[in-house]
Amino acid sequence: MLVSAKSIVAGDIIEAFALAKRRFPQSLVQDSWLRPEDAQLIIGLAAARFIEKGEPLSPDTLVPATQKTFSQSLAKDQLAVTSMISKPQLHNGLIEIGDIVTLVAGSFNTNAQSLVLTNIKVIALDYYDQPNQMGMINHDYLPSTITFAFSAKQALIFTFSPP
Repeated sequence: MLVSAKSIVAGDIIEAFALAKRRFPQSLVQDSWLRPEDAQLIIGLAAARFIEKGEPLSPDTLVPATQKTFSQSLAKDQLAVTSMISKPQLHNGLIEIGDIVTLVAGSFNTNAQSLVLTNIKVIALDYYDQPNQMGMINHDYLPSTITFAFSAKQALIFTFSPP
């Protein structure tokens, strides 16, 4: 049977090195399990869910690979806005993709009102847009850019607010 040679995270693209051949007693083999000769047919597909090392592969564990872009992950009325970010603003790495945050910006003018935007979704850190991508990075790594999903009004406020 065709099994995973390593653990595969949902969304990962299936590559040849991630596949292995393994014998099972005939009484355990299920009709849906893929055979070694199917390997060329599934290379390039994506994992539909987490696949544990040694798990037999079947059609329901695989899906066609699609590139998800910001425009596909945003609601129809949203825009992606990327900004530089510092270690303190990241709360030393505690902010993650998918978090909902409140953005607060003060002004040098003490009489001016602070900028506050609430319920803002973090959709990317640097060029990573999936939480599992960030998990594979060295723990000392902190991103330098953050991308938010804004409404058009929020994007204008965030982008053009005077300091």
